[in-house]
Amino acid sequence: MNEKLKILSSKIAPNVRVEFNNPQECYDWFTKYFNQRKDFFQDLNPEDLLKIIFYVYSLKTTGGFEWAEKVSNNLQFIRILYTELEPHQETCSECGGDGRNSCDECDGQGRIDCHECGGDGLVTCGDCEGSGQGEGPDGESQECDTCGVEGEVNCDECDGEGRLDCDYCTGGEIGCGVCDGNGEVESDTYVDYQYMLFCSWSKILNEKCELESGTEFPISTDGNLINNNDSIIELSSEDHVLEPRHFVSEGDYYCVWIDDSVQLKTDWNMRISTKTIPGELDFYGQR
Repeated sequence: MNEKLKILSSKIAPNVRVEFNNPQECYDWFTKYFNQRKDFFQDLNPEDLLKIIFYVYSLKTTGGFEWAEKVSNNLQFIRILYTELEPHQETCSECGGDGRNSCDECDGQGRIDCHECGGDGLVTCGDCEGSGQGEGPDGESQECDTCGVEGEVNCDECDGEGRLDCDYCTGGEIGCGVCDGNGEVESDTYVDYQYMLFCSWSKILNEKCELESGTEFPISTDGNLINNNDSIIELSSEDHVLEPRHFVSEGDYYCVWIDDSVQLKTDWNMRISTKTIPGELDFYGQR
């Protein structure tokens, strides 16, 4: 199978017009390339897709396959937990994530009964004081010119509608005071972590991960073993929510596990990840 992949890689390499500064750039470019030609590449397993990436990079940078063969023989797959320790945003229980609540003043209607007429739309006629009768030119009683014997007139406050817009809300809703209208609040219990998958042929990193895997000791507190390391590729990254442990500090990198023969999968974007491994996060908190 490797020979077939080498032949395929030899056909792909001349058509790649991009210069790669490191293997990570090659991987990121190829995930888009594979995704654009998914009908062809989706039949290949993730391990073979990774080999194609190494083969093409090796051809582009050295003109042969020797570099790719050496890397493949020293390849380790590493799951690393990065402690961002950013407060986890969870759905506001007060508004259910809407960011708004029903107004108590108007029961969510957005309108209230007019305080002047009590919702009737009519008030007592001021000219006849509700009697419907006024005084004519000769002093005799006659029909009130203002209300026409009704004794009531349309309320000026609500123009006779009997209802007014609620002063406390817009359309029957008010912004949630608990989440300030965002729909989310910071969790008191959980924080956000990054859960990253690397393939590595870095001797220093691999030995460090072998030593510290599954322990309370970080493999790096400043990211030097991870950042700007041209002997690793970050294959995928996922956000996870965990309850922090007392030994965890912000900006630490912990090796959850390391393996040289792990089962891989590709996501919808053709990025490579691992199949679920039961218990892989048990040491750090709930899944």
